[in-house]
Amino acid sequence: MRLLIIEDDQDTVAALVDFLSAQLFTLDAAHNAKSAVALVETSQYDLIVLDVMLPGLDGISLCRQLRTQNQRVPILLLTAKDDPADRVAGFEAGADDYVTKPYERSELLARIRALLRRGNTELTEVLCWGELQLDPNHCQVTYQSKPLHLTPKEYKLLELFLRHPRRIFDRQTLLDRIWSIDECPGEEAVTTQIRGLRRKLQMAGLTSNPIETLYGLGYRLRALPEERQDDEEMRKEWNGTLHSQSDHSQSDSTSSMDADYTAAVATIQQMWQGFQERLQEQLATLEQAIAHLTTNSLDPKQRQHAQTIAHRLIGSLGAYGIPHAAELARQIERVLNSSTAVLQSESAVQLETLLQQLRCITQRSPMFAVPSSEGAGTRGHGDTEIEEDTETRGYGDTGNQEVLAASPRPL
Repeated sequence: MRLLIIEDDQDTVAALVDFLSAQLFTLDAAHNAKSAVALVETSQYDLIVLDVMLPGLDGISLCRQLRTQNQRVPILLLTAKDDPADRVAGFEAGADDYVTKPYERSELLARIRALLRRGNTELTEVLCWGELQLDPNHCQVTYQSKPLHLTPKEYKLLELFLRHPRRIFDRQTLLDRIWSIDECPGEEAVTTQIRGLRRKLQMAGLTSNPIETLYGLGYRLRALPEERQDDEEMRKEWNGTLHSQSDHSQSDSTSSMDADYTAAVATIQQMWQGFQERLQEQLATLEQAIAHLTTNSLDPKQRQHAQTIAHRLIGSLGAYGIPHAAELARQIERVLNSSTAVLQSESAVQLETLLQQLRCITQRSPMFAVPSSEGAGTRGHGDTEIEEDTETRGYGDTGNQEVLAASPRPL
């Protein structure tokens, strides 16, 4: 599934990409309406997540423009504006759903999947090819009820073939559907990923190759062996195409996945630290605005700048999974917007209290899931797991080391 995020705040985009990538969506991001329109005209998306407050053309106007251009892709508006009139305007512009910040990640994911079900994308409970099963809702692949650990690209390829069993995909189409716009691999990356997928399916026990190569055309899902008369020919092709590999022990596999998980958490923590630096600058700006408000010297430009910072914090803190902090930012924005000259001193006291609470909450690091020592088969709900295919490095596939999870815990 390919999603487009249209949001001008880089911290919100980073957190959304991190969260939705863990659900194995392919993601592109645009920071303004112009670049968004260019992406929509050149790429096929299953859903658009659109922020209302954009520089230049706002999100509601952009939504209306896309609908007038006969773009039927589902659009979910994501914004800190919670006034009923704003929601009505969004729906009248052609939006399919409207989520206000701060939001619960589980609710956002549920709404995205609901829109995908209502759109052209069919979200089947379980996709099957014989005893090979792929569960899209939990991002799990099993063969004979045993889990397979695929890289995100391998998972997305298998899901695409299972969803379109009769369709032939050439390499360029697969690049467009599986890789994001920021990745620039060559067509050889497709060959590498399919080779890795076939190898893992064979190691899992499949005796027939489910992915058929049509030379000069591309790839498609092969008919099940019982539906064909040339089983023996398929096995010969299958065995001749792939190199045999020895199985790793379960303990080694679990140890490797836990090590990869630890690396992923370290990456997310590093991302949070980078956000912390920008956050402290934003909080300092709000503190200065409150000081000016206390002395009745806050001019309209400073007030507007402080309101913009508070508004952005609603999105970024909510995207990092800290809804309480995002709600404090929303209250700060409202007080700044509503305070009058008569009530400036009272508003300043209220803002100082809110800012102090916000500082206290954001000084603590978000909670990260802890990997289970019992392996992938016994991980609890919300625990994450990473699988990386090192063979594909060097082909431009920067998206392989992603988190495989049923529903990651909020950061």
